[in-house]
Amino acid sequence: GLAGFAAGVALFAGLGLTDDLLPIPVLAKFVLQFVAAAVMIVATTQGWGLGWVAALALIVACCYVVNIWNFMDGSNGLIAVQSLLIALAIGFWPGQPTELRLCAFALAGACTGFLPFNFPVARVFLGDVGSHALGAAVFGLLLLAWRAGTISLVQSLLLSCVVLMDSGYTLARRALAGRPVWRAHREHLYQYAVRRGHSHAKVCLF
Repeated sequence: GLAGFAAGVALFAGLGLTDDLLPIPVLAKFVLQFVAAAVMIVATTQGWGLGWVAALALIVACCYVVNIWNFMDGSNGLIAVQSLLIALAIGFWPGQPTELRLCAFALAGACTGFLPFNFPVARVFLGDVGSHALGAAVFGLLLLAWRAGTISLVQSLLLSCVVLMDSGYTLARRALAGRPVWRAHREHLYQYAVRRGHSHAKVCLF
């Protein structure tokens, strides 16, 4: 499934780059994200015996992860460090297939190479192209590790819990208040921490 994984990451990165250069309408963006996620999921789950309901759930989950990786990219180093830690965890995880281990270390290397330009002082930003690519790559690696039987679903959720908890809490609160969850805002927990006077470096390391 590595070819499909790479294709999915490339499609998400291309979509993010296009949105950076020429903003795409929200509905069209979601449709294109769904297509990119479908390519990744169909290719990486071939022969797994998943039904269409499970495949659809994974496609939606992939789009969700890519978007929350984008939403959380608002503090120096935050998303690059989270992606780095998850990639290292997958790379060093016992029993991991060699090809998957190499892909994880490649992602970790990319994050490490980017960090000096983004942390603790940001001279370069991920943009949609970077956050989309990292979100898709992290999701794809966790999915492939889950399929390989080396990581459970619960362990996958735990590895990404920092991003999932902040974004999930924030989106739930906005939805209950009747505010659009897809619009840009400054209500994430990390954003409150920065506004309270904590440095970007402190928030990232915490």
